Amino acid sequence: MGEGNLEWRVLRARRQRRVRLLRARTLTVLLPRAQVGEGNLERRALRAEKLAMREMLYPVLQAEEDRRRGAAC
Repeated sequence: MGEGNLEWRVLRARRQRRVRLLRARTLTVLLPRAQVGEGNLERRALRAEKLAMREMLYPVLQAEEDRRRGAAC
């Protein structure tokens, strides 16, 4: 009876080690991907902000260029 009990404890310990290893592997794979995703979102936001600034500046720069050309003629 004692041997059977030991066998189950060994099997339970092995299963627990496998579960811990699987969790560690999962975190090792998924955490960097999450961080990459956050970086992508940040870069997209910065790119959108940059484009919005360009869109706001374009009419001002165009008017300035038109004034220069009008004065040159």
